[in-house]
Amino acid sequence: MTCDAFELRRTVTQKAGAVVATYRLTADPGYTFVWAAHALLDLGVNAQIIAPDNVPVRLYPEAAPLLTIP
Repeated sequence: MTCDAFELRRTVTQKAGAVVATYRLTADPGYTFVWAAHALLDLGVNAQIIAPDNVPVRLYPEAAPLLTIP
């Protein structure tokens, strides 16, 4: 994301069986921002997360009705 005040980049990679999200914020010194320490993922109706079997995950109870497995 790029705008007049800042640029925010996210890179998602895989390392040793884990998904790693790296964020980089570029802005003028003193720029104020709020950090959300959660994965900012595409939540569109066609979004998918595909992981190997037996990967540990956490599903919050309020999200359970949204879970579908193809």
